Amino acid sequence: MIRNDAIGDLAETVGGLGLRGSLLLFVKGFWSCLYNSLNSCTILLLVIAAEFSLAIGSIEQGLKDGWHDCVGILLAIFLLVFFSSVLSFCKKKAEEKKRLKIKNNLKVTVKRHEELVEISVFDVKEGEIIHLKKGDHVLADGLLTKGKNMILDEAINSHIDPHRNPFLFSGSVVEYGEGEMIAVSINRDTAFWKGLLDVIVHPSQETLFQSRINKPYEFIEKFSLVMYLMVLLVVLIRLLCKKNEHGNYYNDKPENKGKLTVAFVGNAFERMSFVFGKYRVSSVATAVLIIVVGIQHGMPLAITVSLFFWREDEKISQSKLSESVDEFYVGEEKINPGMEFHLDIHRGIEAASRVLRFDPKTTVRLENKLLDFWENSGLKINNEPDLDEMFDIIDHKFLSSEKGIGVLVYKTRGGETGANLIHENFYGDASTILNMCSNYYDMGGRIHDIENRKDVLEKKIREMEEKGLRPIAFARNHTNDQTVFEGELKLLGYMGLKISQQEVLRALKDLKNNGIRIILISEDKLSTIINMADDLGIRCDPNNKEIEGERFREIMKIDGMDKNELMKSITLMGKATSDDKLVLVKELKANREVVAFIGGLTSEDLPTLIEADIGIIQENRSTKECKLVSDLSYEDVTSLNHTLKYGRINYLNIQKFYQVQLAASISGLLITLICTIVSGKSPITSFHLTWMTLIMCLLGSLMMVMESSDEEVRNLVGGGDRNQTLITRVTLKKIVIHALCQASVFLILEYVGHKIVPQMKEDVKETMIFNTFILCQMANLLGAITVGLVTNKAAVFQVALHIFWVLISVVGVLALQVVVIEVDGTIVNGVKLSALQWIICFLFASALGWASYIFFHFVLH
Repeated sequence: MIRNDAIGDLAETVGGLGLRGSLLLFVKGFWSCLYNSLNSCTILLLVIAAEFSLAIGSIEQGLKDGWHDCVGILLAIFLLVFFSSVLSFCKKKAEEKKRLKIKNNLKVTVKRHEELVEISVFDVKEGEIIHLKKGDHVLADGLLTKGKNMILDEAINSHIDPHRNPFLFSGSVVEYGEGEMIAVSINRDTAFWKGLLDVIVHPSQETLFQSRINKPYEFIEKFSLVMYLMVLLVVLIRLLCKKNEHGNYYNDKPENKGKLTVAFVGNAFERMSFVFGKYRVSSVATAVLIIVVGIQHGMPLAITVSLFFWREDEKISQSKLSESVDEFYVGEEKINPGMEFHLDIHRGIEAASRVLRFDPKTTVRLENKLLDFWENSGLKINNEPDLDEMFDIIDHKFLSSEKGIGVLVYKTRGGETGANLIHENFYGDASTILNMCSNYYDMGGRIHDIENRKDVLEKKIREMEEKGLRPIAFARNHTNDQTVFEGELKLLGYMGLKISQQEVLRALKDLKNNGIRIILISEDKLSTIINMADDLGIRCDPNNKEIEGERFREIMKIDGMDKNELMKSITLMGKATSDDKLVLVKELKANREVVAFIGGLTSEDLPTLIEADIGIIQENRSTKECKLVSDLSYEDVTSLNHTLKYGRINYLNIQKFYQVQLAASISGLLITLICTIVSGKSPITSFHLTWMTLIMCLLGSLMMVMESSDEEVRNLVGGGDRNQTLITRVTLKKIVIHALCQASVFLILEYVGHKIVPQMKEDVKETMIFNTFILCQMANLLGAITVGLVTNKAAVFQVALHIFWVLISVVGVLALQVVVIEVDGTIVNGVKLSALQWIICFLFASALGWASYIFFHFVLH
């Protein structure tokens, strides 16, 4: 067996020993890390900028004093390259040491010469006897030759018996029991070795969603750096066109009236720079770099915060599937509603029910909805607290594979310390709980040895599963030890939970209506799958195709129309192998589909879960390895609709946040650029852009948690194309129009404002423009994330009140804006404003925000 402290890192060792190829045999050296850091478009652009800066400085100030800007850029390049290389190298070295340590500790217990010997997992040979116990991984395909009560974490074929079901497959985990197996096949190409190990060796692969949100600000970064280079290039051209003896700029062409001359461009860029000591710094370049920093770091941080709030909200509001108690057994006897129990059994179930209701930890892991079942079963369970009988939770123990939970309860009766008892209460998967019990109760309250009747009880549990029921068992024990012990329990009873078929059908129908294409794949016969699909309402379109695994494999071998048509119309596949599932997912992705795969019942699903864009498992019906590699878990099928809805809402909010953020950044940069070229100064400075970016990211992260209207979510059905970008053509069109319009309005205010209000001072005008610009961005964000997300305008306030901390944040930002301007205006190079001027700023910003909303949601549509 693999030691428990080594299990989680098994993949790194095996992957490092050849499964992923020679590149994983040794850790990359420092020079390799250095090369990877230098191999960047950003570094190349910065090197070119350094060369331009050196040329400009040498021409303008001489080589003695003109090298400073170049050295500053080169120093920044050095820090970027050096630190990233060192961090990458240290990480690789740490991984190498970790692999070597795990390799030395990675042992299995085999039987050699009638003795148990620990050897390396790579020294195990086919035909050897491997000893297994609870928590061990099965590393080879083989047969169980000795042992009893062995349960694996597989949802299918979980009960292993040397006589009736001896087959073991690599990748499973022993959940209960122990025994010996013979290794028949040690194949490094099995699902366990090539699936789980692959993902743990490379756990940080970029997902489809990450690539979509990364592309926009990567583009903006490169665009801003290119713009910075253009500024430097024009400055260099001006300097190369030296002044003549009369102090005028040379011009290659005769100056024509109304034409732009090199001299004019030179003067413009002269205004775009300011002198700090002996060194000239470009204000436009500073603004560009600030935009880059804000987008590169502020936007991902805002999205991360919003995703955190969505995740927490979904945990609370996730829907539950209605279930009912179809069968209830105490011992071998089936219970009918209204029957009376023996007092001991009644008290045991009553105590278990109280623990479920009043202990918050137990309601998280396994079916807090079980409490509703008591009310519908007629068991007459009192769930209210008893003043004469108090419970004190001492400890919890979650069972392996999370199929159950044990709770240690300190029980006080009537305040008498002598009557205090410690109880173990277990509930969860019936098969798991059954194998932890040594005794069971009958209806008369008598206790029997479970070994004599275990086959009968297991048969009844299997019959429940065959009927489509979900078996849940309850057990308890008295103890003097204050630690939870998995064993020697007394079985109170077990019941089968029946899922509401109508709700399942409704959930699947909603998925289809929301644009989700459902493909049913199974190892069963195609006829069985067809009947199942008919019951679930999946086969509706006559153009849908059903196929068996053998025929599927034949079609996949040949490229052509048959293959393409099959990928567009396949609905059912019977007699499918795990490789068929993997190939289907790959082909669907190649066909530009975004693929989610629901599996995890066996370890054979590992490669497919890894390959899919979203690997989904059922919370309490999946293997341990599948839990490690999955992206999403669900309790029942109705929760998938809930997750889909909120995923689309989140995607829509992120898209709108990008639109507002990029429009604000581009418009601010345009205002700064044009004003500096024309007049040598701008009402929007680099500090103003920094402040604007901070506000947008802060409020944006909170407002992205707002819910959308159902109509707008349904309109997002077309997002299934995996090549679709976050910034679509429509969104890009909106960004360009919004940025140009916004920049035009503020430029008009800058150069025509003094004609409208002649008596207004220049510093007051610039402060009002800055203030209005910030308030306008806040209004745009509110309009896009709040007003644009509800169909009923009156619901805006309900949404805002629902997330009250958004209002608090807005008020806080407004208060800080007032402080920045009124307390010390020198921070933003401004002056104090009167109450009337503040009102004008608010009204003008609100008007611009509403005008943008009306234009984009009514006129542009």
